[in-house]
Amino acid sequence: MSTYRITTRFIPLGSTDRKLVANIDKQWCRTRLPEINAIFAPAQLEFVFGSLDLPSFDDRLNLDVPPGDDPNGIETARKIHAERFPHELAVFVRRYLKKDANDTRYKAFNYASVQADYVIAEPGSSEWGLAHEFGHFFGLPHTFDDDLLRDLAAVSTVPERLKILSDLLGNAIANDQVARHEAMTLLDGDGA
Repeated sequence: MSTYRITTRFIPLGSTDRKLVANIDKQWCRTRLPEINAIFAPAQLEFVFGSLDLPSFDDRLNLDVPPGDDPNGIETARKIHAERFPHELAVFVRRYLKKDANDTRYKAFNYASVQADYVIAEPGSSEWGLAHEFGHFFGLPHTFDDDLLRDLAAVSTVPERLKILSDLLGNAIANDQVARHEAMTLLDGDGA
């Protein structure tokens, strides 16, 4: 079986007033892909750098929204923008402004659209953070709980981390703790 390559398009975002922008360059994009590819190698997936767009200064793309709540059309605007590139994974890199800690539109975190059309990242995103979101792009649920996070943090290489995950899942199936078709729910510690 051959490796399936997915072209990534990085789209830096900024505020409509142009005072804030995600300052990333091609090097920022390219340096994150090797470790992401090591994580996805068992699935025979490879993410390749496609392009780095010019910044988009549009608050409808840059702000955040609570899941399932889109009063200002933010999710809709991102979806429309991402759909312009049907054969690429759109990675929006946002620059947020903490105007009001109570306003969730300015909260900083990475996530993938529930519609799986794009991924949201921050300029400080790690390779593991991006890989996590790329997994959601493929519809994978969360695969962690507090104990598992501690165990994964204790090892430093991708193969060691993947072995911990596969052993946990394989042992649960072998010991009839969970049916094979329900196996992924075992690792979904937060019910997301």
